Amino acid sequence: MHIRPATPDDLDAIMSIQAEAYGQTLIESRACMAERLNMQDSLSLIAAQHNQAIAYLLMYCSTPGKITPFNGPFIACPENTTIKTLYLHDLAVSNSGRGLGIATQLIEQARSCAQKLGCHSMSLVAVQDALPFWQKNGFHPLTANEQQNLTLNSYADNAVFCIATVD
Repeated sequence: MHIRPATPDDLDAIMSIQAEAYGQTLIESRACMAERLNMQDSLSLIAAQHNQAIAYLLMYCSTPGKITPFNGPFIACPENTTIKTLYLHDLAVSNSGRGLGIATQLIEQARSCAQKLGCHSMSLVAVQDALPFWQKNGFHPLTANEQQNLTLNSYADNAVFCIATVD
């Protein structure tokens, strides 16, 4: 397996993996996903096996406490910000990639990236009852404030805002 930066050329594969992972409930639009891949500050990754994408992780540097709304744009933190978080917006694994430990490898790549960028934390929104998975990977839920709850409500299920410190 090979992990590499995601590019706009990966859009079809990402849309296919997204459909496998989320069914019809959490499909973000092709236009939104394309915008994210074209974003200058995108740090997104693709995991490929035999030159075929089998998983992805969409992420970027953000301001701590900010939550990207479902199907919303990534909003990078200002350049002069000293306290920042690596926001893991979407981690999805294709059916053919399940059980290979790819998700954990992508999270470790994200942690390494966060350290290199000087991020103090990583944050995300856990969906589809995935909180136990994220907790096994060092994340813990945060009590959301009113504004964060409004954003969390843009997701189709019981979304939970989570954070992990970067060592």
